[in-house]
Amino acid sequence: MNRNIRSPIVGVAMLVIALVLFHAITVAAPRAPVTVGLGNPPNPATVAPHPLLSDIRIRRALAYCTDRIALIGSVYPFLTTAQRQELLMNTFLPPDHWAYHAPPPEYTYPFDPARGRQLLEEAGWNLTSGATYRTNAAGDELALTLTTTNAQFRQIWAAALEAQWRDHCGIRLVREHTTASIWFGSASGLSRRDFELGAFAWVGQTDPGGRTLYACDQIPTAANGWIGQNYMGWCNPTASAAIIAANSTLLRHERINHYAIVQTEFARDMVSLPLFSRLASLAWSRHVTGITASATGYTLAGAAQWERDDGGDAIVVGFTQQPDTLFERVSSQWVAREAALLAKGAYYTEYDYDYQPVLQDGLSTIEAGLAQNATVTVTAGDRVVNSLGEAVTLAAGERVIDANGNYVTYSGAGPLAMKQLTVRYRLRNYRWSDGVAGSLADIQLGVRAECAMAASWQRSYICNAIHQTTFGPGLEYTVTYLPGYQNPAYHLLPFGIYPAHQVLSDGRVLADVPAREWPALPEIAERPLSFGPYMLAEWVRGDHMTFVANPYHTPAPKTPRLVIRFLPSSDAALDALLNGEIDVLPWFTYFPDQRLADAAAAGQINAAWPPSPTWEHIDMNLDRYTGVVARPVPPTGGVIATDLNTAITVPAGAVTTTTTFVYNHNAIPAQPFTGAATAVSGFSLQAFTASGQPVTQFVAPITIQIDYTDEELAARSIPEDSLNVAYWDGSAWRNLLPCAGCSHDLVANRITVMLDHLTEFALTGVVERARLYLPLLHR
Repeated sequence: MNRNIRSPIVGVAMLVIALVLFHAITVAAPRAPVTVGLGNPPNPATVAPHPLLSDIRIRRALAYCTDRIALIGSVYPFLTTAQRQELLMNTFLPPDHWAYHAPPPEYTYPFDPARGRQLLEEAGWNLTSGATYRTNAAGDELALTLTTTNAQFRQIWAAALEAQWRDHCGIRLVREHTTASIWFGSASGLSRRDFELGAFAWVGQTDPGGRTLYACDQIPTAANGWIGQNYMGWCNPTASAAIIAANSTLLRHERINHYAIVQTEFARDMVSLPLFSRLASLAWSRHVTGITASATGYTLAGAAQWERDDGGDAIVVGFTQQPDTLFERVSSQWVAREAALLAKGAYYTEYDYDYQPVLQDGLSTIEAGLAQNATVTVTAGDRVVNSLGEAVTLAAGERVIDANGNYVTYSGAGPLAMKQLTVRYRLRNYRWSDGVAGSLADIQLGVRAECAMAASWQRSYICNAIHQTTFGPGLEYTVTYLPGYQNPAYHLLPFGIYPAHQVLSDGRVLADVPAREWPALPEIAERPLSFGPYMLAEWVRGDHMTFVANPYHTPAPKTPRLVIRFLPSSDAALDALLNGEIDVLPWFTYFPDQRLADAAAAGQINAAWPPSPTWEHIDMNLDRYTGVVARPVPPTGGVIATDLNTAITVPAGAVTTTTTFVYNHNAIPAQPFTGAATAVSGFSLQAFTASGQPVTQFVAPITIQIDYTDEELAARSIPEDSLNVAYWDGSAWRNLLPCAGCSHDLVANRITVMLDHLTEFALTGVVERARLYLPLLHR
């Protein structure tokens, strides 16, 4: 498994990176007005520190008030307390990672609501007698919005968190569950920092990376075009320097030291609350031994060690999807890569956030003396790899990373010091499943063919970065990369091997076949020769694949025959396991549930739930891009004046008991818009009695005033007279204007609407389309 880009879980999402806003983290001053418009996200010059989250006491209080063990139990009720404990995260790395560094005890934040309450009181938020939520001297309730996806999994644990913060610490958590397309959109949600608290998942990786997440120059802002993944706006100079240093060296001991600093500062500042790793489930027959229960690699990579204790000579594995090809370089399917490991073999494995060589004869590390990372001098016209990982000719204006790990823009003149890698890759002796011994020609063919195909971005990235390759002696080759190529996975065999001698069914020899034809070759895609413990004997499409021991591999696999059966669903796969029709369900096949746990508890099967690389966390936005205001209003009425250009007036008699109104502002509404209208901004309005009961109708209508500026409309190309206020009726957006008592003052730039019910609202407009004037032609 190779994870070189850290991404939030959105299905498939990769977010890119770069540049700057320095923002020191200190204990904040009391809440103050902020000038924020309702159009485009505000200019950084007008963005102030978040009135709550810029206070480190409040951030730490949120952590102490969170019972993470209980959150885990809300989504995984079948786990024991000890098993739940194994899923806890204390930093951005899991405890079994090679770069993990446990923060000092004072920064580990166990569930300690008493400590959390103490910090909140120090910050000026007190709980009056009989109240549910804390208030400050101005009468505002302590309220924060949590934005995340509407996935059922997150709705469950977020509801549990809402209750925890309310019951233990008097914090009102306003949950906003939106679609993944908005939350992870290119111009909304996370990427525009349109949140106070934001929950999502990262996929951990063997290379910790982290520069795009935690460096000061990676904070997305309007000024830098929203580039970067440091969504918290966290600028800790010590951590920033360390994360840059950790990604500027390839020596592991140096990286460990730098990551220790970052993790300590990360935990100290509590800008992001790690919650827990999600589970991976792995289940197998009680008659099978030798299973490696790791979720960071391929389950079938260790199949040669599987063994039956009942005398059987075959183990059956259940897949819920059929591989599209056994040519793993062109497939994105996990099942295809699992099956290819059996059909061909493994170069190395990736268990427990580290690599283990298999066919590769040792990892080609600097520490092992198999690689050098020299400092070289480059000048204009030299080929280098730039800061974006692209092979380019060095010229004025090209941005590169120098030998000290600094981003620099080349002036166009003079020398520049950069790092250049030279790596020696070695393979163990091997023999193909047709009996022919492995050769240097197999290695040369792999390099030539894979670079000719550029089958994936990663492969193209490596091929373009090669300065020179020399082959031999024996089964080894040496690659000198262009200056600037600093791939943390440099020590892994970069190219596969292929049987150069193989004669195809059409009489051609594989070494002579153009690489562009390879994906369609049966000898590559359906029945490859193997250098591993197994080889493919039969593939009945839609039913099964049978693998048998490769007679030329030493040592022989412990079980001579392995079968993959294709099953229609996860439920059918579990049924087959319980019925003894299959013996192994790999971790990627089945999402854990109570039924699996019950079967394991009853002794019918073996099961393991290792922490997966995917982990849930809550980011805390240190800057004020959005906000929530909660204010109790008595029956005599009152005005809720937000610092987000909106005011709500509740007239006397509108409510019959003291009611808390919760106003939640967002740059983009949670519900998407269709048609001509577009959302300028969105907000929701809720109301609750002291006992927590929602109020949706009022005796008398309430008034909402929304202000806007000409500048923000001009920036969006929205004519002022097209503005309206829409409300979400549960299935569609409906315009409020015109309505009784409502108005649009074009001079004062204010819209006033009257409401007798609450829901989600949006200030909308119609983007003015550019007009195209064609010249008048005369014949």
